[in-house]
Amino acid sequence: MSFVAIALIVDIVFLGPLGVRIYGIPVRHVLIASLVVISIVPTIGQRMKMTWQVLLFLGIGLFLVIWGGIVPQTTGVQLKMTLAEVQPIAAIFLILPFYHLLRYNGAEFYLKIARRCIFVMAVIVIIVWFASNVFGNVGVGMAMRKFYISMNDTELGVYIGPLGDGSFRVMLINFIMFPLILCYYNWEDTDLGWSAFYALAIFATGTRAFLGVWALIVGISLLRRRPALAVPLLVVVTGVAFAYMGSMQRLRVFEVGSELGATSVRYLQYFSLMQLFWQYPMFGAGLGANAILIRSVDAPYSYELTYVALLAKLGIVGSGVVVSTLVMWTSYLMKRTQNWTSILSLAAAIFLMTSTNPYLINLVGMTIMAFVIALGAQGDHRRTALLPGRPQP
Repeated sequence: MSFVAIALIVDIVFLGPLGVRIYGIPVRHVLIASLVVISIVPTIGQRMKMTWQVLLFLGIGLFLVIWGGIVPQTTGVQLKMTLAEVQPIAAIFLILPFYHLLRYNGAEFYLKIARRCIFVMAVIVIIVWFASNVFGNVGVGMAMRKFYISMNDTELGVYIGPLGDGSFRVMLINFIMFPLILCYYNWEDTDLGWSAFYALAIFATGTRAFLGVWALIVGISLLRRRPALAVPLLVVVTGVAFAYMGSMQRLRVFEVGSELGATSVRYLQYFSLMQLFWQYPMFGAGLGANAILIRSVDAPYSYELTYVALLAKLGIVGSGVVVSTLVMWTSYLMKRTQNWTSILSLAAAIFLMTSTNPYLINLVGMTIMAFVIALGAQGDHRRTALLPGRPQP
């Protein structure tokens, strides 16, 4: 099981939003399914000691049956679309194998592998960005774009290419790992070295949400140890924000027209999704449903406003179940550790990055969520932090 987990980490980090296919078979799906099936044996064998795992397995299964089976069939959602959206959500079952792996092999073993893989990917992104923007060799970036699109013959989750302002963006949907790895490096104390390095990688992605989360993580880490920095840090952040807004047209970071257009599209998505919600307010339209406005032909059920879309699909009842579960889990973690500010930083980072971008409901996003949840569950019974101590160089 350990080898399969390592293979999945490598696949998630390096092989793009959808992974690679061998003879038409998606390797990522096989790896996830293998880990889940393998974990069933130890879960059943230790059912008296692992009651929460059995309940978790049954709870997730019941949730998928209701909102991935019964509800969408009653609202007329196509079965093909329902299955397409249920597949990535089902990756949350990885909590079980991740828990067993972290418990028996130690969290640091897998975190070390993940850190090294993410570091290599970040170096690649920075090199491609410099080659395309600084040295003007756009062909390097376009070759990277072609490579990831060719894996599954779709542009879904691939945002590599030139912008209207002349700059070149190097962004894949699985680069959500760049801001999240900063939570690890800044968990106990501020690590300015790694924060500066990943600031370059995040800048290369051209994603405002990532930049905002970077500032949030590093800022909270600084304030936790040095509260006196609160006022000057707030002044600096505010000044930079106003300077950025005032000179946006002259910055070669984001195209103004596309940003305004994207904002308008999100407004339209909001009203369209809320219209769908009011049609089925209690139990929602079900997974796989789409509103009148469709964001992507390849994935009509996918929207940038992740949580508004989930509200429309799960309704008041389903959303209540998800929110209450997450609140109870976060509260549980905060009770187990004195480092509650880092837990809130991690939760806020995930929320901010996924609230206006489709980074959560996919195999990458749900795999990361499963790993984070398992990481919190595997700790010993002492009041220790969610994550291990500071990494070694």
